[in-house]
Amino acid sequence: MFLACLAGLSWSAAAGADCSRNITQYRVTTWQTDDGLPLDTVHATAQTPDGFLWVGTESGLARFDGQRFVPVGIAAVLEEAPEYIQALVVDGHGRLLAGTSSPGLIGITGTAAPEVTLLPTPFAIEYLAVSGNGDVWMGTRGQGLWRRTGDAGAPELIEDTAADMITALAPRRAGGVWIGYPGAGLQWHDGTGLHRVEPSVHALENTYVEAVLETRDGSLWVGTREGLFRHRGEHIEHIETGSSYVSSLLEDDNGAIWAATAGDGLLRLCGDTLTRLTTGEGLPLDALWHVHQDAEGSLWISTGGGGLVHLSIGAARPVTFRDGLPRQPVLPVMEARDGSVWVGTFGGGIARLQGERVE
Repeated sequence: MFLACLAGLSWSAAAGADCSRNITQYRVTTWQTDDGLPLDTVHATAQTPDGFLWVGTESGLARFDGQRFVPVGIAAVLEEAPEYIQALVVDGHGRLLAGTSSPGLIGITGTAAPEVTLLPTPFAIEYLAVSGNGDVWMGTRGQGLWRRTGDAGAPELIEDTAADMITALAPRRAGGVWIGYPGAGLQWHDGTGLHRVEPSVHALENTYVEAVLETRDGSLWVGTREGLFRHRGEHIEHIETGSSYVSSLLEDDNGAIWAATAGDGLLRLCGDTLTRLTTGEGLPLDALWHVHQDAEGSLWISTGGGGLVHLSIGAARPVTFRDGLPRQPVLPVMEARDGSVWVGTFGGGIARLQGERVE
């Protein structure tokens, strides 16, 4: 089974488990087409209750068992249309749903031999979200917002949305979904009707919303092509990150906020502390589309041409010049009685490590 296979990869360590760790101390592993990935342009990832990780690319769907990617054929149900996966989500029954550009909504069940079915949806699906009552919400690029309340009936078009183009969907903690638009602010649907987010719509009315996240403390985070915003109570604030295009948002198990950007790498906000992971620290490229946390706490980052990145913390913790050590080669290392570690270097003097501090 999948989780058993992960033991050899040390996946039990959570990527977001310790905000005191420098973001550069995470282990970065990149999976690409040479490793069996269908294509290096990845749009979405999701994990089903059986532990398998599913990866949606512009050239099909694959399932990862901890060691290799296995393609899952969907061409037959799409009638040979392109296997372009744009969104993945797991519904309330543990079934994987895939939104395609073909068009069509695909349901996948089963472990040994996945069963693929096409659910009637006469439009391309760009975004997917599942609300607490099990409703499946589908966002399109010009044909509005749709809701599916079961497999038997046809999807329902939601009337009076702020725009026909949906650019972000996220479940609401109180039920329903958050909806983002390009240049038309935010709305939410509570299951019975649409509502407008005020007063944040005024601050976001000219922005292109790309991601929405409601965190456990009740804050609403909004990723846009003009940066990152946080809505709390009656106020909305622009979070200074130095990045203009936030494409995906995630709150990890310990409350840290992760933001994928479309050109400035991966950001982590721990309280008021912002850190960044880029190609300089091991990412294959800085154009990132989606960030997902799996059941074991690891992070998976989808990239726009660099493959799929796995971010985790292993048993070994690297300490480098980014943490305060001299750049010169390390020679002798000694632990003192008080638990501090002394490090001698070749031409850079001596450094002392005490807890998280290097001096």
